[in-house]
Amino acid sequence: MKKKTFLLEALCLLLRMNFSTIVALNDSSCFISNKKHLVCNYIPKTIPDGVVSVHIKDFLKKNVDFEIHTDLFLSDSWKSVKYLEFSKGQGRYSTIRIQNSAFSLLSRLNALKIYTNSLILLDPESLLGLDNLRTLDFSRCFRLGVDNLTAALNGSEKVPNLEQLYLSKLQMYFRGFKVDEKFYGSLMGKPLRVLDLSGTHMTLLELAILPALNGLEVVNISRATVDHFGHDMLKNFSLTDYSHIHLLDLNNMIPTDLLPPSAKRFVIANLHAPVDLNIILPFSPYILNMTGVNKDHTISIYNTKVWFPKKQKLWSRHIIATDNLLHRADLDIDCSNCDFTSLQQLDIARNNLEFIHPSITRCFPNIENMDVSGNRLYIMYEENVELFWKLLRSSERLMSINLASNNLTDLPKDFFENNLNLTSINLKDNRFTQIHFKLFHLKQLSLLDISYNNVKLLDLLSLRRLDEFSINAHYQNVHISEESGDVNRKIKLSGNPFICDSCYTLSSIRWLTITITTSIDELTCLGENGKVLKMSNAVNEVQEICNRKTMIVTITVTSVYISFIVVTAFFLIRRRMKDELQEKRRNIIIEHLRDDDESFAIFVSCCNNDVEFVLKYIFEPLNKSLQKIIGTERNLVCIGDSEYDLGKPFISEFMRCLDLSTVFVPFVSDNYRISGSCELQLNQAVEDNKPMVLMMKRNIEIDLMSSTMQMVSRHKTKIVWEKDGDDLKIDSTWDNVCNSILDIAAN
Repeated sequence: MKKKTFLLEALCLLLRMNFSTIVALNDSSCFISNKKHLVCNYIPKTIPDGVVSVHIKDFLKKNVDFEIHTDLFLSDSWKSVKYLEFSKGQGRYSTIRIQNSAFSLLSRLNALKIYTNSLILLDPESLLGLDNLRTLDFSRCFRLGVDNLTAALNGSEKVPNLEQLYLSKLQMYFRGFKVDEKFYGSLMGKPLRVLDLSGTHMTLLELAILPALNGLEVVNISRATVDHFGHDMLKNFSLTDYSHIHLLDLNNMIPTDLLPPSAKRFVIANLHAPVDLNIILPFSPYILNMTGVNKDHTISIYNTKVWFPKKQKLWSRHIIATDNLLHRADLDIDCSNCDFTSLQQLDIARNNLEFIHPSITRCFPNIENMDVSGNRLYIMYEENVELFWKLLRSSERLMSINLASNNLTDLPKDFFENNLNLTSINLKDNRFTQIHFKLFHLKQLSLLDISYNNVKLLDLLSLRRLDEFSINAHYQNVHISEESGDVNRKIKLSGNPFICDSCYTLSSIRWLTITITTSIDELTCLGENGKVLKMSNAVNEVQEICNRKTMIVTITVTSVYISFIVVTAFFLIRRRMKDELQEKRRNIIIEHLRDDDESFAIFVSCCNNDVEFVLKYIFEPLNKSLQKIIGTERNLVCIGDSEYDLGKPFISEFMRCLDLSTVFVPFVSDNYRISGSCELQLNQAVEDNKPMVLMMKRNIEIDLMSSTMQMVSRHKTKIVWEKDGDDLKIDSTWDNVCNSILDIAAN
């Protein structure tokens, strides 16, 4: 015996070393982990110096009962222990009895945790003496009876400083238990902050008594089955009872008495009635998690109007109500008698929700973050676009909106008109083909996610909308990127089936490569013959397609030129006739412009940044000279947006004004050269074979131009503004310019 005692004392000395040491003595073992944590499969008589945490693991033998009593902790070394855990007893059919005042000698103990599937018996005074205990954890104690635990906790002298009580899966091997006055009474007077009843079966849950525990901050009832809530008692409690609770977690709770299991679908329709939520709103803690509370019943509300006859107050700031099979919420709410201003975050994702009445969001005017992803709101958009347009009208403080995975194909143009504080718009995994909703007014917007949609080719209006986002970014001296964490502005476009199989797509592809500067290799497009190309290589591939087209045009022009040489003699003979014919055509054009009030002599195409220069130096003298030559006082010069009909699509208005104009005059500058929309206008004019005269703000290196602009620059008449001191001027008179343009039109 003396030898064994000597060996045990030697073991305790070895345990004080920095590395873990293991020693076995008659199948009993201990080792030190992390210097201050001792793990044993028995209760040692003494504890090594410096150890403050003890874990008694696998200490039970099969069918052997065990008693925990004061004599096990007589050594003064136990007084330093702050954490004590018992777990994984081998004896499933064993009994653990904790005697009265069993832990009273552990004067510094602040955490006691017992995890076992053995039967646990607590003497009525078993927890006496634990004056410093803050955490008591009986999670997974399947055979510990609630009545036995309640008796051990009852009394102000027992664990008087208890702050956290964990009872997850308690008494699961017996019938369900009641959380009633008796249960709460055992906790009265204790500064309890956390109560965990998750995964349990409660035949009765009196939530209305919770306010009596006025220090309670977190209540976890997730994954629990509740047969009855004791609703009759709720009327006795005021609205302020639950204001101190920070989190009420009802995640995947099963409320068996709310909806009978036999009915799978509940429909409320054509109801107009007052509602009193005084018995419900007290349960509105800082965070209310109701995820998966309703998994078996489809709930649909149609054409229902409610109002509140009494004042209502909501305290929650964050409500999570995902995965609840709420398919339709056509609920028109009159909020004039309620105060729901506290709510800032609302998560109703993954409900297969088809309809949300705008009055619901109107009741929560201070919402900052809203997640409605994983629903089917495309049905609401198709069914009633006016109500869909109003969905976010009242959410002026909204900062983040998640509309991902709603099968949406479009949004109303002014959908975000009132959401000036938006920083994030998530439209991922929908079916958008273009981006036609307005973005320019969203000065705070930093993330626009339109990845994994159905965008193949960005049209003129989409490029204009995204350019507006780009302009906002440039105003703030930031740049746009694709999924980059170190910049202020991001457009996410990955996963869209872009095409790059024709010269027509060049402007859109070039815009993407210029604008999406980061992770451009993650974008792909479908080229000629179904070849998948990286977006970074697509410009060169499409440029080759355009070059082939240019080559065809060049060959055609060459053939015409050769033919012209062959018939030169014929044309010389008929030169006079041609001059006369040209003069006649010129007169016809002038007569047409004089008589047709809707036509224009010239369409001036310019970038938005150059509009002020064009209006100041070009429009007035050009228009006056044309008026003098044509003999009319009406406007003969069209400058883009100034002649467009408000409310009509930009591309259709451009095509209309181009058709009404005799000559196309692009005002080419550095801004024009890099603008995707201007490039598309030039391409359209070239494709329509519109008579064209280039007007250049200054000479631009031809290598910096697009292929189309290079071709036009080589083959079309150019008017170049030259620097004259601090001003710019053209080396001709406006009368000569106008006559030349009319001659070109008549040629």
